[in-house]
Amino acid sequence: MYSPRSPGKTLQRERTADGLAIFRCPATGGVWIDGQAYWVWLGGRKTVRATLEAAPGSEAQVGEDDAVLSPRSRRIMRKYRVGQSLGFVIDHDSVSGGFWLDGEEFEALNERRLLDALHVICSDRYQAGLRDAAALRARENDAERVLGAELAHAVRDLALRAAGARRGPEALAYLRARLEAAADGSTSGF
Repeated sequence: MYSPRSPGKTLQRERTADGLAIFRCPATGGVWIDGQAYWVWLGGRKTVRATLEAAPGSEAQVGEDDAVLSPRSRRIMRKYRVGQSLGFVIDHDSVSGGFWLDGEEFEALNERRLLDALHVICSDRYQAGLRDAAALRARENDAERVLGAELAHAVRDLALRAAGARRGPEALAYLRARLEAAADGSTSGF
């Protein structure tokens, strides 16, 4: 197999310390993980990660001109944001099930013991969670800009307390009524 980042360079077979078979590019340090080898490796582990909290990272920039061809199927791979405070994407070949990680990406995921989460990271559910977390962060930033940090934090904390309360829906309804009355200039009725 040839490196998708350094055409003409043959990928060299290696094993990680915990036994995952990988193919490394000698020129770039990038790593190809075959889908079948990944699932065999996962099957031999004592525990397999089924979920991963969609903790956003710094936003990874995905350029349309940065297409990566799978060394196995020779098709363009789909990019998936990693999150977990890591500002990069990984490439996944949906045909062969394999993953391409640039050298620094492989090292970062390996150091954080996230290699067993590649299948989770490439799931629609996890990616939706990242998008939702990023949208929430954007709304919170907007609220701070408009309301000021102190009031925005107070409103967020109140909403979290109400949402977690046994009678949260009633508390939110009461708050909504108070806010509508205040907007109308009315102080009666409460």
